[in-house]
Amino acid sequence: MKIGIDITNLDPNFFGGSDTYCNGLLNGFAKDNKNKYQIYVNEKYFKIRKLKSKKNFNFIIIKDTFFNLLLRKIYNRFFPILSIFLFNKKYISEYYLRNTLNKDFKKIVEKNSNVLITPNVNLTVYNLKIPTITNLQDVQHLYFPKNFSFSEIQRRNFTFHNTAKYSELIISSTKFIKENLLKKFNFLNSSKIIIISSGVHKNLINFQFSKKKFNSYFFFPAQLWKHKNHILVLSAYSEYLKKSKIKRNLILCGKQYGQYSKA
Repeated sequence: MKIGIDITNLDPNFFGGSDTYCNGLLNGFAKDNKNKYQIYVNEKYFKIRKLKSKKNFNFIIIKDTFFNLLLRKIYNRFFPILSIFLFNKKYISEYYLRNTLNKDFKKIVEKNSNVLITPNVNLTVYNLKIPTITNLQDVQHLYFPKNFSFSEIQRRNFTFHNTAKYSELIISSTKFIKENLLKKFNFLNSSKIIIISSGVHKNLINFQFSKKKFNSYFFFPAQLWKHKNHILVLSAYSEYLKKSKIKRNLILCGKQYGQYSKA
């Protein structure tokens, strides 16, 4: 098969969980010699990360014209605000807007691939003529809206809705997330969502930190955003230290985002 993987929305300067997940998938698929893979990537990511094609891998760079970039910026900035006046019509409006903005991407993918995997949450285009497999992550914006800006909430509302509706298959990492998706998107059928647990790199299972070896510790690998709940983790760890006889270390990691100073 010719299997397409869409990572066009990855930022080369971001090294968070979604980037790690996508690159982990690529490393895994690189060992598959039975199929051919077409990796759709933006030009900036391709150059900065110095990606190279392999025997079964072919990187296809997706470029935007100046006019298309301008339209995309307008779409990202103004449509989330305008969408509140469209009520339920915002979903169908965003469907056509996104398809129009990415019509060239659609042609390229349909020409080169038999199926498209979108590991970084949202479909780039909704009207592909080939099957689509999406890794739809949590719908946290519906449960904890305080963790997101107004525009982020609006954008996630319609992109998550349309991605769930127009994906052929949805991958969930846990049963809990699957139940959330079925609850929030009542048009979904349970058979459309399959659970594939998050993987752990075998070489990192016995990983030791370079500066100091810890025999026993809690490791919380998450960026320092508010919605990652570092404050709650620190509070729980404080209670643990008071009550437990075994004093395990707590190791946190992540870039200095908004919650860094409070943590």
